[in-house]
Amino acid sequence: MSHILSLKLISVHWNLNMKFKSFLLAGALAVVSATASSAATYKYGDVTDGVTISNKLRKQSVDFIEFSLVAPDGFFVSALNISVTSKPGKNLSEVIGLYSSSGLMATAAAKRGGGNTATLSFSGANTPAEGTYTLGIAGWKAFFPDDMEDAYSTAFFGNGKYTVQIDPTLSAVPLPAGGLLLLTGLGALAFGRRKTRKA
Repeated sequence: MSHILSLKLISVHWNLNMKFKSFLLAGALAVVSATASSAATYKYGDVTDGVTISNKLRKQSVDFIEFSLVAPDGFFVSALNISVTSKPGKNLSEVIGLYSSSGLMATAAAKRGGGNTATLSFSGANTPAEGTYTLGIAGWKAFFPDDMEDAYSTAFFGNGKYTVQIDPTLSAVPLPAGGLLLLTGLGALAFGRRKTRKA
């Protein structure tokens, strides 16, 4: 009888111990997932004229900066430079990822240590077209997969202050050769007509 009672006590103790460990593990996972997935989204609209943004990143989080490129009539975006610089003397080493509606376009990372810059540069055929884009900013342990919803960071740092510069370059839409020829012909016709009226 005493053997059965001691076996039952061991079984109850083991079950309670496992339940307590499961409870602790579930709580720890909930805390980690809550901190790692926290994100802030800032919407800046049209930044075709360029913009400088200053924010503060929280530990184990990703900031998202949504912006649009809208060139005026007769112009197009021919180059785009995006840079993110952390505060000098701090240990935030920023990693950035640029997203379009179709997924991840490019990533860049700064050198380790504060005060360095992560830069994305586009020119020529690689330049993003007019539209809406999202820039993800995180600490050095950041992961930017193709789907922006899955981006996360596990980085710890002392001070998350950073500055973003978005500098698009606009160029005039070139006229096709036929258009130039037509304008020259129309100008010559107008000049000839004017000369005939004076005579």
